[in-house]
Amino acid sequence: MCIRDRWRENSATAQQSLWDPFVLGLGAGTLKKETFATYVAQDAAFLASFADAYKRAERKCDGEEAPPTQARCRGDLRELRDAVEEELKLHSGYAKKWGADLGKDFKPLKATIDYTSFLEKISRDPTASAAEVVAAMVPCMTLYAILGKRLEKAGIEDDNPYREWVETYSSEDFWQAKEQAEGLLDVLTPHGCERCGDLYAEAMRLEHSFFAAQDVAPDWIRLTSPFRARLEASLSGASLRAGAETAMNAESSRSHAGVQLHFAEAESGDRTAVLNLIDLAGSEAFDYSKSAPISGINAGLVALGRVLMAMSDKAAHVPY
Repeated sequence: MCIRDRWRENSATAQQSLWDPFVLGLGAGTLKKETFATYVAQDAAFLASFADAYKRAERKCDGEEAPPTQARCRGDLRELRDAVEEELKLHSGYAKKWGADLGKDFKPLKATIDYTSFLEKISRDPTASAAEVVAAMVPCMTLYAILGKRLEKAGIEDDNPYREWVETYSSEDFWQAKEQAEGLLDVLTPHGCERCGDLYAEAMRLEHSFFAAQDVAPDWIRLTSPFRARLEASLSGASLRAGAETAMNAESSRSHAGVQLHFAEAESGDRTAVLNLIDLAGSEAFDYSKSAPISGINAGLVALGRVLMAMSDKAAHVPY
């Protein structure tokens, strides 16, 4: 299984992290200072464990059969470890700026302990391969790179106090590090990897738990800018989203979506309008042409379209 397949297989868990209130609060710039300071301290502890796991994984590269693969394994892991150590220096700067406690009084959260214990266990396991250790680490790289890009795309305001954090994880340098880690996992698993799938999934779950463990107040976001308004609207919809078992999937990540847009005349506000947008979920692996109920739904949507067109054109007859 290639890295893209692993990501798709765990997309539901990944989406939970990408839409976590803590992550969105970073993008909106509305997290409390104390919340971000706590996160910086927790993440620094995690990154230290991450660097140690890379170091232990390097020693497992000799277990690869082909010498070129051994060299690629050692070289990539060394570079990735160097990048993590640079990231730790950045966190040290954050700690001073935000008052994060990285000293003897630091107390790791349960989610931090669970994640670091997981990395230590697999990286210290004498029977674990370099590929298995990398599989346990790649989800973090992928997730941070993608959430950085998404927040950047949403538009980070100049006065966002966490702008530097977003810029770090949306940078091309971090994206290249993510690509390097993912590429290494593919190189190390040309014939598959029995445990890699479970390790990848567990790492993704622990990453979400890490974000969810951060203390985010209910009023974490305020409607003081278009960016924040869009985030709040998205989060509100995400909170109503449901996933469940279907006849075709053990865990469906697809759901119906409804968006209602309210418009008012800019100057007086006297003229208003409401636009309802509905998207019905489907399945990529289903032949709709062979289902009478689905064909009926499609026919109903076509009929609805004709009604809307007739109303829009002020036609003498509306085909209800």
